[in-house]
Amino acid sequence: MPPEAPPPEILGLTNDTWDVVGVLATSGALVITAIAAGIAAWQLFISRGTRLDQSRPYVMVTLEPSPTIFNAIEILVRNAGAGPAHDVRISVDPPLARAREVEGHELENSRFFNEATPLMPPKWELRTWFDMMNERQGTDLPKKFTFTVSYSDGHGHKWIEKSVQDLDVFSSLMFSETYNIHHAAKALREISKTLKGSAAMSSGPLHVATEPVEEIRARRRSAQEAHEAMIQKVEEARSKDAAIGEDSD
Repeated sequence: MPPEAPPPEILGLTNDTWDVVGVLATSGALVITAIAAGIAAWQLFISRGTRLDQSRPYVMVTLEPSPTIFNAIEILVRNAGAGPAHDVRISVDPPLARAREVEGHELENSRFFNEATPLMPPKWELRTWFDMMNERQGTDLPKKFTFTVSYSDGHGHKWIEKSVQDLDVFSSLMFSETYNIHHAAKALREISKTLKGSAAMSSGPLHVATEPVEEIRARRRSAQEAHEAMIQKVEEARSKDAAIGEDSD
């Protein structure tokens, strides 16, 4: 019986070898597909996180110098994010306290810091007066506060933010005073009080007229000249009277 012929070769490789090559190629393709799927899933995860960061609310609490009252510190609560914040709760440790509390209006008992705020729209903010720095000097009142803010976006995402606010940050700093609409309104109120107390305003309506500056100056010069002429006539009359008195003597 003649011996079996060897299997045919393709490119120098037998069929069995080609079968092994096919299996390896298939396995490699599966590995590459799995890697590509993993990369796509990771990119999708990152993309979702980026979209969430761009659309989420971001509620923050800070202690800032007042823009209207020198040496005053204000509490600023704001939603700096792009989405609405729901069920916002703010806690403070240690409790907030002013140097001079007003009975019945203690900051520690404020509903804003003890109850939930149902909704804070994007860019919403609350600015409220906290205290005067010079009045806190020399007291045992705390200077550092930890604010904890919890809220959600209404779609199942919840956040808890913590921030530490230290009043000593403002120590030894110097600030320039900037005048704004608040100061303009205050000045107008002072002007109104002054006008109401003046004789001109209390005697009845004040009539106001406009005229060119040159006409005003010409009228004043004419009045001054008339006044000087009248004085001169009076002096001449006095001189005549004195001369007549001397002649009669």
